[in-house]
Amino acid sequence: MKVSQLIMTAVVSIFFTLSIHAQSENIDHRMLVKIEKQSDEAIHIRLANLEKARTEVSITDLDGKVWFSEYVWGEHGYSKMLNLSTLTVGTYTVLVKNKKRTDLQAMEKKADGVYFYEAGATNTTQLTSSNANTVARVKGRKTHSFVVQLANLRQQKATVQLYHINGIVMFKDNIQSRNGYAKEINLEGLESGVYALAVHTPQLQFVQWITITNDTIRVSERQTLNTKDERSRVAIR
Repeated sequence: MKVSQLIMTAVVSIFFTLSIHAQSENIDHRMLVKIEKQSDEAIHIRLANLEKARTEVSITDLDGKVWFSEYVWGEHGYSKMLNLSTLTVGTYTVLVKNKKRTDLQAMEKKADGVYFYEAGATNTTQLTSSNANTVARVKGRKTHSFVVQLANLRQQKATVQLYHINGIVMFKDNIQSRNGYAKEINLEGLESGVYALAVHTPQLQFVQWITITNDTIRVSERQTLNTKDERSRVAIR
């Protein structure tokens, strides 16, 4: 075989090897999370692409009470069926966390069963929701604060609560006999991490995730409760 042919063969071999490596690098190895209702009071949590990483799975209420907690390690996948009939009526956070990723899913326990909050639009500066003429707006104002505004409450009761995902309540306001509400919440001095702003009105219920990183506040995904939509049966992250 001629020297030129040997060189060409070597070049093709190297190119093929690099192409395979590049393709493997482009494979999406993100953790996959699927939470599905199996009945009115039972859910099925399934995880994939864990890559043997130590992963926490928990369910916590807004008062910080842990209703379920389990750690998985040395596994590529996870499957768990949970009966939630003993949960009291209220809002819960389903947390799936490992060193690479944190996934949060809001869940509501009502008298007739369990419902998932649906993910909505993401905007780092302002998010607005409207339902039955009730309007809610969350807007980052300064490096260490954000503003919550509610309109068209029509004298009905509402609550605004900020809590850390580990269940520690940082702020809570009970609103009564008002048509509107505006509050600037200062987060200066709080440790880095993920916080949840839970807003409940008779017409509108949502959880707004807020991340503090290096003294910077990011208003991220909003999840809104819709008990009439069949999509509230499945949450895929």
